[in-house]
Amino acid sequence: MADKKSLEIGDVQPPKQLLQEEQFYLRDNAKYCIRPSCEGCGYDSICQREEMIIRIGPGINIREAFRVRPGYKWACIDFAGIELRVAALLSGEPVWVKAFQEDLDLHSEMGKIMFRVDEPDKAQRDIAKMGNFGNLYLSGVDTFWHLTTLTYAQAAIAWTQWWAAVPTYKRWTENQAEYYKKHKHVWTFFRRKREMKAMIAKADENTGKGKGKKAGKKMGHGFCHRTAVNSPVQGTSADLLKMAMTRVDSFLTKNKLRDDVKMMLTVHDELDFEIRENAAMYEILRDIGREMTLTPKGKILPTIPNWNIPLKVDIEIGDNWGNLVGIDDLDPATKDLPKPEKTPPKRDDVTLLVSGITTEDANKLHMAIFQAAHIQNVVKVPLLIKMGDRAYSLKSLERVSEGHLRRLVQGIAGVKII
Repeated sequence: MADKKSLEIGDVQPPKQLLQEEQFYLRDNAKYCIRPSCEGCGYDSICQREEMIIRIGPGINIREAFRVRPGYKWACIDFAGIELRVAALLSGEPVWVKAFQEDLDLHSEMGKIMFRVDEPDKAQRDIAKMGNFGNLYLSGVDTFWHLTTLTYAQAAIAWTQWWAAVPTYKRWTENQAEYYKKHKHVWTFFRRKREMKAMIAKADENTGKGKGKKAGKKMGHGFCHRTAVNSPVQGTSADLLKMAMTRVDSFLTKNKLRDDVKMMLTVHDELDFEIRENAAMYEILRDIGREMTLTPKGKILPTIPNWNIPLKVDIEIGDNWGNLVGIDDLDPATKDLPKPEKTPPKRDDVTLLVSGITTEDANKLHMAIFQAAHIQNVVKVPLLIKMGDRAYSLKSLERVSEGHLRRLVQGIAGVKII
């Protein structure tokens, strides 16, 4: 039999159990063999292909599998920057409150303070952005370093500069630590309690005497401290989404729209709908967006007592969940209007050149890309993989940290970043 075809980008070894059972699987109505040996099976050319190649090459875009009926559109409405907005509210950090109340670019505002410049460049803004998301829940210098292209010494300085720019938020995190230690719980803005007694007891046990060297690897009081900070933020965000679902449900009933609009999914900070395609679709979605933010038409702040941070949503529409376009680019009433003069930061392409790669290194590269893809809210860098005469544009990997990716793929033979 001819030599086996080497693994391509995205291929990984099939699960050991399936290999032992010598099973087959179906993809695109074709029968694929996952046995390590294909003598006599007739599927030599596609031997050793892994079942779930996602986002790479001809891989399946999972979101595109979520579709709607003919005559309907998929609509996604998600809260914009909800966790940073909630953190601004709970802590009262003046830099964040001012940015959100005046609809400024928060990352640029932080960059100005961190680097003491009138207008940060792209690199400075990106570093501030990584700090905003990475340090929101008390990440350390090591995490900050991995998200950037900075040296460790530079990352340590930038990390210190970030915290110096938000003294009020820092003081709030310290107050949260003191509160949970005293009361064994924390609260969301809407007074939902997060009990921490069991967590604290476990941390006490793990940091007690006689635990040896392994104790440091278990959950300690640092984890409790981070939980005391992130629970009120994430919990309040979750509360808002639940309130939004209730308000939207009432809105649909009150306006007799249940035959035209169906709530399909809730994913983290977004609601997804199936909506009948007609001229009223755009205004209905904007009304739903206002219900989600609890902000009446023409108002800036939501109708929540003691809430001083505007809430915003992004609305996108498409034929399926994986193919969406912003509402302002589709709505006839707004798509031809002049767009705000906001120049987005330049996005540099990251291109991986792959040649003569071994099966083992292909697996390493595959895992490296997936690890980079799962780092959320970092620098957005379009990624392109070139292998021989083929090129794979990984548009779905919008959030790839160039610095982190460089560290992940360094040392893999036949792979380089240009």
